Amino acid sequence: MKPWIVLSVPLSAISYIMMWYAPPNFSENELFIWFTVWHSAQFTFITGFRIPHTAMTMYLSHSLKERETLTIIRMASEMVGLLLALGIQGPFVSGDSSCLNKTSNSTSFLIRSQQELNHWEEYKYTYIAIIMTVIFIIGTLPLMIFVKEKPELIKKSEKSEEASQNVSTLVNLKRIFTFRPFLILVFSTILSTSSIQILQSNFQLYFEYSYVAIKDKFIITIFVLLGCAILFVPIWQFALRKINKNKLFVIGNLLMLPLLIGVLIFETDSTLEVSLFFAFVVIAANSFTCSFLVPWSMLPEVLDAFYIKYRTKQDALFYTFLALGTKIVIALYLGISQLVLSLVKYEPNVCSEFQNSNVALSIKYLLSPTPLVFSVLSSICIYFYPIDFKIAKKNSDEIQKIKQEESNRTESQEEIYGIMRF
Repeated sequence: MKPWIVLSVPLSAISYIMMWYAPPNFSENELFIWFTVWHSAQFTFITGFRIPHTAMTMYLSHSLKERETLTIIRMASEMVGLLLALGIQGPFVSGDSSCLNKTSNSTSFLIRSQQELNHWEEYKYTYIAIIMTVIFIIGTLPLMIFVKEKPELIKKSEKSEEASQNVSTLVNLKRIFTFRPFLILVFSTILSTSSIQILQSNFQLYFEYSYVAIKDKFIITIFVLLGCAILFVPIWQFALRKINKNKLFVIGNLLMLPLLIGVLIFETDSTLEVSLFFAFVVIAANSFTCSFLVPWSMLPEVLDAFYIKYRTKQDALFYTFLALGTKIVIALYLGISQLVLSLVKYEPNVCSEFQNSNVALSIKYLLSPTPLVFSVLSSICIYFYPIDFKIAKKNSDEIQKIKQEESNRTESQEEIYGIMRF
């Protein structure tokens, strides 16, 4: 897994910086091609980093508890990274997000602004991207230098790959997509994660055009959401060892519902409504923590069960399909969101008072009902997840037993080979 990470990190860093750099004197069509190429490259390379990074958990330890701890540390670090990125980029983005008065000459406004830009204002997003990239590289250096995959687990994977070469790709895919624990986990995770990412994607629009009364509190809200999600990590870590994970998953999903219902109701800046809104945000932070920790701590259990059944490891494929499913659903929903906004005649960057009267309501309905339904369906689906503490422990012990038998067999073969040579 490490070679993929070492290759992807510098390429991802370069493409991220280029995403935020606009070459001077480029036409609109040339800029479109430029940003399309670098956005595609960045998402490709960051995927090349993320999937090996997450799958590496299976190559660091045999122990179920150690894998769980590694997953919690990895996902908690990711949340800290999101909060750090928000702290660095958020103030600049919010400072540049002022809407335009439709009654003014917007074109002359934009031209005048470009002419008045100094060097920092023109290239500040590129400089911020460089800062973020430096932090990213510094954060990945310990992973690339000090983290060592266990040789016996890599050999086990190589043997598994040699064995699976005798089985067609279609058979392997059929095994994966008919493996009940994985199907339940992947559908539940896709629904739950999509619910949260839909909320994230539309939250700024919600503040800008629907809950206008507290639009200036958008950055504070995101800080509260992510900050509380990080603070709740120890609580969820403790709960992971005391409550079956499918039940914990259901609890995490349901804690999102108050906020999803609240966004349909809140409209004023009264003390009661604002207090309730932030209370619901704090409660929903548990769902964020849950989505970061619980599904990814369940996947190693699924991989163990799959290995027990088929004696083959397909870790990278499992992690890939789990990540890919969520991205596809989000991409489809964002496309639908853009279509709906265009149908209600939404005008980007135009102040809320000059928007069509249906825009605010449409954003509310984009933000709430679908994620709410996704959360409920995810809870129903994960309820039937068949692997509990006892089964997970049994599978882990059986894999340890298989590993020991293979080790003893290898030692015996080496002894026989040594005697024959002698």
